[in-house]
Amino acid sequence: MPIIIVPPGASASLVTSVNVCEFLETGVFVLKDALIEQYNKENPGKTFRPKPTLKFKIGGSKETRFRVVDNPRLLGPGDWPLVVAVFVLGPLWQFRDFPQGLSTPVELFNAVCGFYVHYADEPVPEAVQKWNVKCLPLQRAGRHRDGAVVASICADMEKFIRMHKRNIVLPSAD
Repeated sequence: MPIIIVPPGASASLVTSVNVCEFLETGVFVLKDALIEQYNKENPGKTFRPKPTLKFKIGGSKETRFRVVDNPRLLGPGDWPLVVAVFVLGPLWQFRDFPQGLSTPVELFNAVCGFYVHYADEPVPEAVQKWNVKCLPLQRAGRHRDGAVVASICADMEKFIRMHKRNIVLPSAD
């Protein structure tokens, strides 16, 4: 199963382990705090746990399942060839637990797709601008534009998988 690495839920990133599934599966961005609050209202006394997998269509394929990981230390040597995307937070320390050969932005983003999701009215950090990542602006209001951002992520992931991750077979659209 292909793997997507996201920042942990407690991070300052817009897309984290808490809301990545909602975002990519529905095409609508919801703040992580809002998702947790909604969960707590609907499930009093229970602790919110991010979904470990998500399903969405990439390109013309049928739905594809992805494993979502917010801690690269949880990945073994056999998992790394399955990593297709990393959502970045911005600081270099985010990569400190990545394995040798993937622990710098240059190495990592030659091997996987990189995405930096930010509000359109906020500048992209200078370091992120130098990395081979796609910067994706979200509007603070107007969720109707989120679908285009997700479509862009899906198209980039499909292209990357088909070109660079031939060990991952995407289901056909038939």
